[in-house]
Amino acid sequence: MPLVRVDRPADHIAVVTLDRPDGVSVTVAVTTDTKVRGAASADELAVGKAAAVVSQSGTATTILQRPAA
Repeated sequence: MPLVRVDRPADHIAVVTLDRPDGVSVTVAVTTDTKVRGAASADELAVGKAAAVVSQSGTATTILQRPAA
């Protein structure tokens, strides 16, 4: 499963980068419409922990990550 990196670019649009096991990195934008499951918000995603992202046209529609135990 891909690992998460969360960045805050200068234009204040959050982006999530997923480092896939095959070595490819995929970056998607996070908007106020993005649904986050397993964390309170995209800001609370655990960096370096596996996650799944559903996206459309480069924007995350849903981010799923198991909550911390």
